[in-house]
Amino acid sequence: MQETFGKNLKFTVLTFKDLTAKQINLVMEIACKQTEFHQQSDCFACVLASHGIEKPRTMKTPGLYYRDHCICGVDEDTVTTKSIIETITGTEALQDKPKMLFIQACRTKMDKTANESCIDKGHVLPVNIAVKENNPSIISDHADKVNRLSNSLFPTKIKSCASVTPGNLSQKEDIVEANILHKLGEMIGWSTDKSKDMMRVIYPPCSDDVLVVYSSASEKQSYGRDDKGGWMLISLHKAMKEQLRIQKKTNRIDVMDVLTFMTKEVSNSETFQTRFPEGTVNPKRKATIVFEHCLHRELYLYNSTD
Repeated sequence: MQETFGKNLKFTVLTFKDLTAKQINLVMEIACKQTEFHQQSDCFACVLASHGIEKPRTMKTPGLYYRDHCICGVDEDTVTTKSIIETITGTEALQDKPKMLFIQACRTKMDKTANESCIDKGHVLPVNIAVKENNPSIISDHADKVNRLSNSLFPTKIKSCASVTPGNLSQKEDIVEANILHKLGEMIGWSTDKSKDMMRVIYPPCSDDVLVVYSSASEKQSYGRDDKGGWMLISLHKAMKEQLRIQKKTNRIDVMDVLTFMTKEVSNSETFQTRFPEGTVNPKRKATIVFEHCLHRELYLYNSTD
């Protein structure tokens, strides 16, 4: 990040390592109080790299289920991403200026017994079934085989997990993919279980002039390596260097081009093995990044030669 933002883009970069949750809040508050500095600045960027979870929030409104994404401090206490964004957007000197937030952290559910759903295993489909002369019976047989296979991969009865906090959902209720299959199963008679209708709201919502880049989708794990760092931040570094190389004539880079490069870089990168503490090696997995923004205008960054 020192090279990406400092050397290449001429940002003033301050680095803080191994902070507790309270220290993360304190650093954000102090950084946002530098009024004179922000008045002379064009934009603001914040990079967070740590463990992360999504905590359920108890709500009195029936049918609504809220989760807050949280960043973990070294003391295992947490800071909500929502509160960090509110601190940044509440800075008067940064009003109407672009604010970028890059978050290298998992977004898994707080209940670790339910985190099997936080790994995308994909769908296995039999694509080598020959369909001759559009024979309806063969096509129907192909569909039946796909349906049976999908049903075996995602069984209609899922063991519920114990609630960790008030307002937490059972595993069956808290897996979006499973709920969809439950609905389909009810339509064709696969299952008689009735799942609850829930409207899920994942905080924080997008704010004006803010770009938020996550290293994983909601409910999913985030990956990296100890010797290299998180995949999302690696892709950010590569994207900035590549765009600066391409844009030699204009001497600027479009942030949207950076995000497109990052998405491609992470999703198309070679799949990798993940080794867990017990020494077991899990099957190869891939990751992706997710971003959202409410930028009202095009955003360009200039390198240090400008």
